[in-house]
Amino acid sequence: MLDGLLFWATTTAAYARDPIPHTHSLTIQNLVMEIFCKMCAHSENINLLLATPPMDRIVQLFQKLSKLLTETDQVGLLSIL
Repeated sequence: MLDGLLFWATTTAAYARDPIPHTHSLTIQNLVMEIFCKMCAHSENINLLLATPPMDRIVQLFQKLSKLLTETDQVGLLSIL
């Protein structure tokens, strides 16, 4: 299951970024990020995620997350939190 979530979180395919039918802006990648946020509330799940091969996807996920944190649109959201 984690392998599939990592795939959807790191894929560059357009269909992962397209809105899900009958939603306005929810994409598969946004949904996967939400799942990761809820899963990682427990340290055991973080360990499972980091142990899921291939390691390249973990690196891609970290790069994507760091890019999201440095985007100017996201900075305003982070200051609210």
